[in-house]
Amino acid sequence: MGFFKNLFGTSEPKTEADQKNDTEKMFNIFHDDGVRAKNMGELKFAEQCFTKALEIRDDAPTRSYLVEVLILLQQYDEAVPQLQHLLDAAPDNLEVALLLASTYGRTKNYESEQALADKIREQHPSEPRALYFASEAAHGLGQDFQAIAFLTQALQQEEHYPAALLLRAQILASMGQYNEVLADAEALLALDNENEEYLLLHADALQGTGRDTEAEESYLKVREMNPFSMEAMEKLGAFYALHHQLDKALALYDEAIELQPDNAVAYKLRGAVKLQLNDKLGAEDDLKKSLELQPESAKELDGEYSNIENKMEQRYRAQNPFQF
Repeated sequence: MGFFKNLFGTSEPKTEADQKNDTEKMFNIFHDDGVRAKNMGELKFAEQCFTKALEIRDDAPTRSYLVEVLILLQQYDEAVPQLQHLLDAAPDNLEVALLLASTYGRTKNYESEQALADKIREQHPSEPRALYFASEAAHGLGQDFQAIAFLTQALQQEEHYPAALLLRAQILASMGQYNEVLADAEALLALDNENEEYLLLHADALQGTGRDTEAEESYLKVREMNPFSMEAMEKLGAFYALHHQLDKALALYDEAIELQPDNAVAYKLRGAVKLQLNDKLGAEDDLKKSLELQPESAKELDGEYSNIENKMEQRYRAQNPFQF
């Protein structure tokens, strides 16, 4: 009888246990393939594998892997329901709650971030990260004084908290409180004196407090560290233009364009300098080149692009590239 089964392929119907084993095998295949793909940097394939595995059965570790992949892919909207599922299954998991609060912030869902941060603070009054997310939400909702209060509390609980120092400094800078910004920037540089973002913040604070020579040196330091830093180029160029050193600003943008010929922002800023130097044709050419490289930036102008030549000067002045 066994001979005929082998010959004609007949077999007994699978038992429930066999079907369960097959299902578990498929789950393991998808899970393991997803882990391998994640470790190899094949994030989209990893996402597909983990999603397939979770269609077979729920599994917290697999869902956690999926969340990790979605965040690496910056697919924050997709990560939110996965994190909420994990938190519903383990309401006391502090790290999941904090990650969900952070992800709410990344999606600019500040109301949900605020509500969750408040809940975490009730459960964990001494958790500085909960205060940080409460401040991020408050800032996003335009409640800057409340945000600063939360950040100050967070820093009282954890003195060396870079994210809290940075956000407080950024909010204070938006208020023009550069003496306070300078103190936070110096605290950040004490933690990492080669961090570009901290150095630029420090330079901004120096400029805001009237220490222009030191500010220029700080901007130049970042440029030396990273000649491709767009933010350093923009800030240093704005510094030169503000101080009527248009030749330096022009040389800076020439260098930036030589290093990055497809840099639309550099063309726009160079055009603004040329306009101030009464080189209207050169400014027009740079504006055209900027729009060719970055057509979507045209939306930032006045909405009428059929006569760039005639309206070029008004647009440059209206968009105020140096933020005067």
